[in-house]
Amino acid sequence: MSSQPNQSLIDGLACLQALAMHAEPVACRALARDLDLNVMRANRLLRTLADIGLAHQDAKRRYTIGPGIHTLAAQSMFASGLLKRAIKPLRRIGSPGQLIALGVLWQNEVTYLYHGKHGCDVEDALGRITLVPATRSSVGMALLATHADDQIREMYRDQTIPGFKSITALLKELRQTRKQGYACLVYPSQQDPDHLTIAVTVGKPVTAAIAISGAALDAPVDQIVKQLKDASQIIAPPPE
Repeated sequence: MSSQPNQSLIDGLACLQALAMHAEPVACRALARDLDLNVMRANRLLRTLADIGLAHQDAKRRYTIGPGIHTLAAQSMFASGLLKRAIKPLRRIGSPGQLIALGVLWQNEVTYLYHGKHGCDVEDALGRITLVPATRSSVGMALLATHADDQIREMYRDQTIPGFKSITALLKELRQTRKQGYACLVYPSQQDPDHLTIAVTVGKPVTAAIAISGAALDAPVDQIVKQLKDASQIIAPPPE
């Protein structure tokens, strides 16, 4: 955080993100309560977002995202080319029954740009999942590991850490992730007692991470990691 952050910009972006996460239109008062904002301030921010087309107010004075959001999303996808480059290599890796994912980190949460079963139709892998705690995702752990320890401490200052009892435990896991060059998590459940997920980062500098996960990965970990790293090189080849 800079020494003089623009709080109005921060609050406006928080309102915009909250709108994007609501499937249905939401009232100003409810949004203000969710974000712990003064109602008058939230109303002013939402009206400004609506004035520039990033939000839309319906006949019942509730808010939802506006066409500007889709414009920004399309422009960012075109400019980065990340998802376009990723789709073909992601569809080639893994095996039937496994999940393939591409995600990015914002603050301490992961957004999946692509998340679907091996061989599924592209449209079934796009826009399926909302924000996920970074520490509950191999993609998130791979991306967190690219940050220095002091940045991680600041990120989770005065917060609970999903899946970890303390910041010390998280930092220990992230150091192991850096050392081995990939993130590996196990999510035991009643259905899948050995659900394993492995992720590697994409790009230099890092822009995203990709993962393969499944109840029983049908290849040794080093082979899964090689698949992922090979795909990563295609998605974001090293600069010449």
